[in-house]
Amino acid sequence: MYPLVEQYKSPIIEFVESLRQREGIEIETNGMSSHLYGEYDDIMSVLNGEMKKVFENGPKVVMVMKVVNDDLSGPVKF
Repeated sequence: MYPLVEQYKSPIIEFVESLRQREGIEIETNGMSSHLYGEYDDIMSVLNGEMKKVFENGPKVVMVMKVVNDDLSGPVKF
């Protein structure tokens, strides 16, 4: 999430905190990104609802997402 406002941190924090309140997903964050884990349908449903809230009520934002079809929470497997 890239809020297009000077005070960009608080919209990001609010978005991540909203995600943390939702059932059916786990979320890990670091300085550059947030990683969501769970069932595909659960994650996409949560993202759909939370992104819609931001688009309707928040600042102008750019959302960037990468979707991986594997659990990368542990050591990377090749």
